[in-house]
Amino acid sequence: MSKMFDILATKQGNVSRLVQQLVAEPGKAVWEPAQPLREPVEPVAASLTETARRRKLHLSSDAPVFPFNPANSRVAEQYRIARTKIIHDPRRPRMIVVSSAAQEDGKTITSINLAGVLALKPELNVILVEADLHRSHIAGMLGIPATPGLSDVLSGEVQLEDALVKVEQCPNLFVLPGGSSHASATELLDSPLWRNLCETLRREFSYVVLDSPPMRVLADFELLQTVADGVVFVIRPDYTNRADCQKALGALEARSLLGVILNASEDWCLYRAGHSNYYGYYGQTKSQ
Repeated sequence: MSKMFDILATKQGNVSRLVQQLVAEPGKAVWEPAQPLREPVEPVAASLTETARRRKLHLSSDAPVFPFNPANSRVAEQYRIARTKIIHDPRRPRMIVVSSAAQEDGKTITSINLAGVLALKPELNVILVEADLHRSHIAGMLGIPATPGLSDVLSGEVQLEDALVKVEQCPNLFVLPGGSSHASATELLDSPLWRNLCETLRREFSYVVLDSPPMRVLADFELLQTVADGVVFVIRPDYTNRADCQKALGALEARSLLGVILNASEDWCLYRAGHSNYYGYYGQTKSQ
């Protein structure tokens, strides 16, 4: 952990200060005050949520997904901390991109569990969008059909209401899978249809969580960031390439960075600080 701190300590400005404080006080997320990126919009009564396909999740017994049962109380508390920081962030973000410097840092699991913990609030309805169309994993992790999904909606093959999945075990959580593989995935996100879809999701849902490709790998991240209110950045200290991490953080504007999550920390630093460290357990498995 100290090596990661040494590398990140050379970064100047708000991003560096945020990460330094996060490492210095593990488990205590740091959020920079800023002007709201968008005015909050209350979700309206939505036919989408009424007509979505109902599906029961089929999870692997060893998958670090939805750890919100009593047996994982310390784990759940970490995600509730993140939820609280998001809900009370002065920028009031509602459409959130989850990304990382590279593959396998843990962004997809983080996306799933952030959406899940937000959806535990009875007054919120939340949609998780599998927006990494080049390497989709969410449907497989959740045990739901991968198609139809986002790519099918953007290519005009199906309507949005036909692609949505309502999670049976968590009635406030909806999933838009990635859909069929598509050779021109980037072009689908660089279209008026994508922007229109995002506006629809804003109207229909309290929060939209976008699982993004890693930064600096594909143009897709920039297209997702453009429509979103901010970015949650995932770092895996025992795995993330330091140079890639520093470049990725440096490319983000401070007002766009909602927070940093340290994932798969080998020394369980969050737990030692008096909070659970789900990511210590997660580090024992191969993440996506």
